Amino acid sequence: QDCNNILEDSDDENEVAFLSHLLSGVALPEDPFGGVDSSWKEVETFETVVAIDDVDIELLSVARAEVKVVLDRLVTKMFGQKPRVKKKITPGQILKVFFPSNILSTIRAQINQHIAGPTLQSDELASLIQIELLLSCYGTTPTSFFSIDNRELYPAASRVMRHDRYAQVLKALSKSQMSYENVFTGCWNPPMQHERTLAKMMDMVRVLCAEIGYVKEKSILSLDDDLLRLRSKLVQSVGLSHTNNPAKGLGVVHHGIVSIATGLYLPVGGHIASRGETTEDSVKILLRGLCGVSAESQINVPNLLAYDRGYGGPGGSIHETAVSYGCE
Repeated sequence: QDCNNILEDSDDENEVAFLSHLLSGVALPEDPFGGVDSSWKEVETFETVVAIDDVDIELLSVARAEVKVVLDRLVTKMFGQKPRVKKKITPGQILKVFFPSNILSTIRAQINQHIAGPTLQSDELASLIQIELLLSCYGTTPTSFFSIDNRELYPAASRVMRHDRYAQVLKALSKSQMSYENVFTGCWNPPMQHERTLAKMMDMVRVLCAEIGYVKEKSILSLDDDLLRLRSKLVQSVGLSHTNNPAKGLGVVHHGIVSIATGLYLPVGGHIASRGETTEDSVKILLRGLCGVSAESQINVPNLLAYDRGYGGPGGSIHETAVSYGCE
């Protein structure tokens, strides 16, 4: 009935004929507005075979090759060499892989430089990391986590760092006006300067995670950015590039690369652009971290790199930069 209504509403004889033939199963015309051809026409044959690869099979193949390499690297970092027999691996052993002594010493030095209390010890730093993991796991705030009323909900709170000590460490990590005064020279350090310690720590973490998760010529890389909203005036004083996005707010832009097949966040920590750094600079820093090289001229990433339209399309500066470094 709906088909008949369509035919009745049409004023074009050609269109009526086209629809009549279409509904009756007659061959489709070449041009519905130039007359109806009721005869079938043979399609010209050609030698080219068109096929669609199974994406899931391809990704599974890449993931299998990546996982084998990544597991071997993790075992080597945990035990020094690949063991012949399976060993029981604890979460603590895996955690130590991502927190080697050079990264922990840098964090401790940064905290002890500004802490208003006893010097932070190694066991306290481990407790601090444990608290942050628990807060992330429970999805709660430090106030709620340490509250006496929530002891049954968070029993681990009684076995980690005290709340007042935790607050001291967080305050030492925050950027305060006191840190603008150099205690050694007495000179005033102006705000909005390049954060050397932050840049150093991000670079160390990027290289470490790339050593574990990045497999040359195998990993399929996904480049993406995200806006981290500023939570306080003190954060605005840090020498990072700020972006005011009407849809997301005021914040710093964070760039990162993920392995599509394994889901591993390769340069963990990614890169937060400093003032004056462009998006192209950030991409170069991430790719340099993947290779673990010191100079841009040494970058070689012969992998498939995917990114969203925010980085521009083919012919743009980001695309040309990635291609020049071997990316597909």
